[in-house]
Amino acid sequence: MNIHTLNSLMRIINPRDCIRACVLALGASMSVMVAAPVSTGLAADTGVKVSGFLGTIVNAEIVPGSAPTSIEPVAKTQAPRDPLDLVLMAKWSLNYLAGTVTVENNFASSYGNWPLNMPPYAVGGDIIAIADSEVRNLLAFVLMRKMSGINDGANVQKGIMERVCGYQDPCGLFNPPAHGDTDVLWATAWATRALIEDFVTTGNREALSRAEKALKAVREYAVESNAEGLLRLAPPEKLNLDGRVIRFAYRGELDFCIVEPFIRYYEATGDKDMLAVAKGLVDGRLAKFSRHDSGHTHSHWHGVIPVAHLGAVTGEAKYLDWAEDQLHRWSSMRTDYGWFEAIGGFGSSETCAVADLLHVCVYLAHGGRTTHYDLVERTLRNYLPQEQFFVADEKFMAIWRQRTYKDRDQHLALMRRMEGGFLCRTTPADHWAENTISLEGCCPPTGMMGLYLAWKDIVRKTDKGVFVNMAFNHDCTEARVASFLPDQGQLTVTPKQDGTFYVRVPGFAPRDRVTAWRNGQKSGSVAWMNDYVAFGDAKQGEELTVTYPLVAFSQKMRTAGVDYTICWKGNTVTGIEPKGKVWPLFDKMPYPIPPYRGEAASRNSPGKTTSEIIRPDVASESQKPIDRIPQVVLSQAVKAGYTFSDWKVADAELSATMVWNGKFFGGSVPKYRLLDADGKDLSGDAMVSIVEPVVVNKPCKITLFLGQNGQNADKVSKVRLYLISPTEKGEK
Repeated sequence: MNIHTLNSLMRIINPRDCIRACVLALGASMSVMVAAPVSTGLAADTGVKVSGFLGTIVNAEIVPGSAPTSIEPVAKTQAPRDPLDLVLMAKWSLNYLAGTVTVENNFASSYGNWPLNMPPYAVGGDIIAIADSEVRNLLAFVLMRKMSGINDGANVQKGIMERVCGYQDPCGLFNPPAHGDTDVLWATAWATRALIEDFVTTGNREALSRAEKALKAVREYAVESNAEGLLRLAPPEKLNLDGRVIRFAYRGELDFCIVEPFIRYYEATGDKDMLAVAKGLVDGRLAKFSRHDSGHTHSHWHGVIPVAHLGAVTGEAKYLDWAEDQLHRWSSMRTDYGWFEAIGGFGSSETCAVADLLHVCVYLAHGGRTTHYDLVERTLRNYLPQEQFFVADEKFMAIWRQRTYKDRDQHLALMRRMEGGFLCRTTPADHWAENTISLEGCCPPTGMMGLYLAWKDIVRKTDKGVFVNMAFNHDCTEARVASFLPDQGQLTVTPKQDGTFYVRVPGFAPRDRVTAWRNGQKSGSVAWMNDYVAFGDAKQGEELTVTYPLVAFSQKMRTAGVDYTICWKGNTVTGIEPKGKVWPLFDKMPYPIPPYRGEAASRNSPGKTTSEIIRPDVASESQKPIDRIPQVVLSQAVKAGYTFSDWKVADAELSATMVWNGKFFGGSVPKYRLLDADGKDLSGDAMVSIVEPVVVNKPCKITLFLGQNGQNADKVSKVRLYLISPTEKGEK
């Protein structure tokens, strides 16, 4: 089977099965992989040291002015903050999760997600999604709910939970309707992970009880041991229990993922019996009592996750060493910004595998190998935001406009339900891969799991103190973190509790040029603890700051058969050559994530059929267009620094050219407030967005409608539009 045959099959049956078949046909194995060289020394032409990157580093130099020479209090500084908003990414993820589930068909999920097809996802669900996409969606729902802090799509999440729990037999195993793409162990692994996280994030003890019952059933019915006490998965072909037939379609390269919930259950409860099962299964794998290797990245790497996780939990070097060795052996199939090839020679990534990579690196870091946080940070900063799908991207819209659809408005409305999902496949430089844009249903929710795990680990409390592991804006129980990347090497931490704080310095930063600050005062020396700057006896409300210069450099490496030059500034990609030809990656850095428009589930509520979907960019009859915008309000906006010209009203679309302080301000309206004529804030019941590609100094269409689910819109005759400055200095 060649790759072209694989591509043809991927259009009609499960792409992942095609990939696995291709692996077997081609005889792919771990033994043929060649690790890419890792750059560990000086850039040959400048002498500036850049370590920890693959390939060859050239033209490395310190970025002038990138390390602040004085520190102002965070509340007063005028330096621009890090524009990457991870929580906003989580909110949009809920849009995808709720939007692609068909409520009226018992909350069925979709696997067949190709935005340019009509329909762009499997409306009504498809068989491949059963106990695959849907169980991943359930876990992603739990994690994105916690990360976003909003309640959007809660009715859909509840429906999926009830659907998946309906698969659980009295014995405890999850036994979904049989088909060729999944089996009992796979379904039980993902369902129990979702249940455990539901308990961890909400305290739902019924969910924990279901997970416990399921895992004990796996141990009883699907695991065997040898004389040395090693364990392996060995399910029977079928079981007859409680008047039911449970059929296993066991595949060793896939089902080692069942080990992960045993470890997570131990973490959540302290149950040592669960840890013993996990340890026995991992020891069995390492001793080759069982074999789970595969040349398909996701199939193999989701089985690496529990080994790394066990190493993090137990501290045993043999598990961490094995997982770290996998990272090295597969390095020829990945980049330093997170792209991870689906199969050697395939030329396209798989976001499932990217999420697996994030999991493994986080767990290695928990085990003390904290240099791996750099790869986590680079993936989170560069690749994942590029992967999140939004319709209004002008390059995508150009592709879309070249297609013909019987009902273009309906197609656009259906695509908007997919916004916030993560693409499945890209080339190292282009969103366009395998002649399409792909969001197959396994990848979007799995990407969300990687997003959550990395976000949760930005700040981590241990018995040694509070560790700030990555340079992102973050607000949690222990501290508030302000990042000034990608232009300044500054991270300021404001503790919310007394204690010792450790702030990690990224691997590219010259250690001899790192400075520690306390409440704006430079410390006489830097107290190092491995990769971290230590702040002992920190007090609640203090400002602890670490500064360092950024290093700009070029990285030359061969990936997926192509020689690339990747330009970096610190851990941020600033460009790649050759560029993608259709929908290039890194064409915009940082990628402009649009403002979240609100409750996704309102477009997918019980009783509403697909034919009754409301176009989100055009007011329906129940969402009456605003027929006049008072000129006086526009004048106020101009005085605040905005210039509006050529205003026109057509249906609910306003056409305008926008300028901020003499410079064009486009892409989307990042923040806004809407007030009615009496001054009542309507922002929670409103949407403002730019729905057409934006061209500098040319009119762009702005959609404006009011009323949550169309309510109260007809009562509003005048509104005042207040936009907030792109520099976030306050309302304007």
